This record gives sequence, C-alpha cells and structure tokens, in this order.
Amino acid sequence: MKKILVSLATALVITLTSVAAPLTEASAYVKYRVGTHKVSARSGLNVRSSPVSGSVLDVLDCNEVVEIVEVKNNWGRLRTGGWVCLDYLNCVSYYADLDIDAPIMVNADEDHSAIIEFTFKGIGISRLSAKCNRAVKGQWHYINWVSYPNYCSARLDLTDLKDGETEIYLNLIGDDGSVIFSRTVVVYSGDYAYEPTAAEKYRSNVPDIAKQHLGNTYTAYLKKNDVQQWCGYAAREIALEALTASGFSSTEAQNSIGYRYLTGACTAAWSYQHEDNIGSIFTFLPWSVEEYYSWTAQRRLHPSGTPDTSAESFYPQVGDFIITETNYQLEDGPDHVALITSVSDDGSTFVTVEGNTGSEVISARTVKYHTYERVTVNVDGVKYNTYRRTDTSGILCAVTTILRPAIN
Repeated sequence: MKKILVSLATALVITLTSVAAPLTEASAYVKYRVGTHKVSARSGLNVRSSPVSGSVLDVLDCNEVVEIVEVKNNWGRLRTGGWVCLDYLNCVSYYADLDIDAPIMVNADEDHSAIIEFTFKGIGISRLSAKCNRAVKGQWHYINWVSYPNYCSARLDLTDLKDGETEIYLNLIGDDGSVIFSRTVVVYSGDYAYEPTAAEKYRSNVPDIAKQHLGNTYTAYLKKNDVQQWCGYAAREIALEALTASGFSSTEAQNSIGYRYLTGACTAAWSYQHEDNIGSIFTFLPWSVEEYYSWTAQRRLHPSGTPDTSAESFYPQVGDFIITETNYQLEDGPDHVALITSVSDDGSTFVTVEGNTGSEVISARTVKYHTYERVTVNVDGVKYNTYRRTDTSGILCAVTTILRPAIN
C-alpha cells in the first residue's frame, strides 16, 4: 500500500501477473476457439498447408504451446502459418471470460473524498494503467492480487478533490502491449453532484445484478426441464432486476424492455422492429428465416434483418441486448441473446453476461461473461462491420443485431 499523487503526467501502473420462443435458441458454447493452445497428441501434431488433406509443413511437439488465429470447423490456423487439427490441442487461454467491473461515475462526499472500487480479471492481461486529468491525492488498497488468470481487485481512495468533474482514465493492457479495454470514471465533487437519469441508473445497476447471476444454470430461469432454450430468459431477468433496483415497478420494467418477447433471438429482434415503445434496433448483418409462428401462435411472420448500422460508427451501451449468430447460418436467423455489462471508452470492445454457455454438456451450461470486439466479416462476398466474440472467427458468435430498451 502506498500513497501517490496522481497527475496528468504521472501514470499509476499496477502489474497483474413467459411464452416459449418460436425458434430454439442456440448455445454460445464454442468448442473450437482462437487463442493459445497446447498440443495434447503424444506423438506430435502435423502442421498442414490447408485443412484436412494439405501437405505436411511441420510437426509440433507434444505440450508445445501455439497461437490459433482463425478457426474453420475443427481446424485452426497458426499465427506462424499452417493449419492444425484442434482435436489434438487444448485451449489454455483466451479473452472470452474477461470480467471488468468499474463504475462510470461517482459522487464525492461532502469532505471532497471518494472511493472507487475496481475488479479486473481475464487471461492475457499484463497490467492496469491509470491517469487523471488534474492533480488529486489517491491511495491504493489492494484487496486481492492473483497472477493467474490475471485477477486484481483494488480500491482507490481519493481526497482533496476540487469542485467539478475529475476524470480517472483506466487502461487494461494486454500481454502484447495493446490496450484491451479502457474506461473513464468521472468523479463529481462540491455543488456538481450528479443525479443520474432513469436510463443511467439502469446501466449503473446492470453490472452488479449480472454478477449475482454468474454460475446460474437453466434451473434459475425455467420451470420446465427445457435446458436448450434459456439464454434470453437469463438476459431479460438480469435487465428486469436492474430496472426494479432503479425504482421501476415490475410491470413498468417488463414493458420497458419487451420482457415477453425476449425468450428467443428472432422474436426479440422482430418485436423491437414492430412493437411501439420498446426501444431501438440496430442491425449489422443480413439475416432471414422461413415463416414460422409468432409468439401468439396466430400470425405467420417472415422476420429478417437488413443491415443499417456499422460498428465503426456505433457506440454500444451497458444494458443493450445483443443478438448473435452461433451456427454459421444467417439464413435460419440469429440464435443467441446476451446483455452488455461493460463498454470500453471508444466503443470498440464490450463485455456481456450470457446464459446457456460455457460447456459442451447442455445441462452444465451456466451464466458467464464473454468479450466482443469490432471486426469486419465477409458474408457472400460483402464486407460488414460488426462485433464478434474474441475467441471465435468468421461469423461464429458475430453480432447480427443490438437492441436498446427505451428507458424513461
């Protein structure tokens, strides 16, 4: 523990070693992922010029660690070139479980002091850097410090805050020196104390509520033993609890997010397109499905999505619902629903909480965090700017649609 004067020129660096959906929701479990892998084949593993039948370029030793940067079915492309069969490697690290818990704004006490608590966890993080836009006294208190899988929980006590807004800039630095995630925390002091809007209260409550749901299985959301259809149920329940914690009645909260429509990906996207007073819809990838019965079982629908948004100019928000593609087939509609819990300052990266994920065994799937980043994907020869989970490639786990509830 040490006392440090934080200024614009001085960086603090912490080193860190209701109604059933008409279509079945898909799991966001990814068996074959990009990331760091270790060879498990005792006799070694062939590196081929192309998947399956390409010529042998090299042989990897057992327990050799390699980086996979692209996945096609059960084959992965090495960062150094060539393809290997992923059935003979074990994934040892990836960014998908990045957990970032830090406030967006804090009101100082009457004595011009404030406390900011941070928690960062995720394989591939080497350090956290922090700067401030003006001089203020700060003292770090380390609560937990675990070198693997890169976990740090700390509290920053600020004193002698000047009236007005003080900005604390946080950057999460990866092993390669790149910024994985950035966050600005604004501290209001004196007569500048800030009263958040209903939407800001909702976005502020989402991360804490989401944390309480981590590790839940389908039994927390479904009364029946239908273990394949529950990611939408988990996402809507977390959003509902965040709204009721913000002062909304249960009925008001359900109406605000289109609660009854969030049981399935296609149903949710259709409702945000056609129902009034639910919210806004942003479409990044083209998708469509053949006609199917709507949630009323009375009208036949032909839901589809026509791209109208580019991730390059889009800024996601905490509390947005994302709809993703999990089976490489946009023609049968998107498959999975998740809720955004944290967004980087530049909007290029966000973290979600999502159910029905994390295991190949259906009954063992739980609520987990996953990380998404801006990417360009190719669909039928056309390039689209969207977001995709950091442990996948192609259109697998790519965002087709983002839904933004109308919180008033």
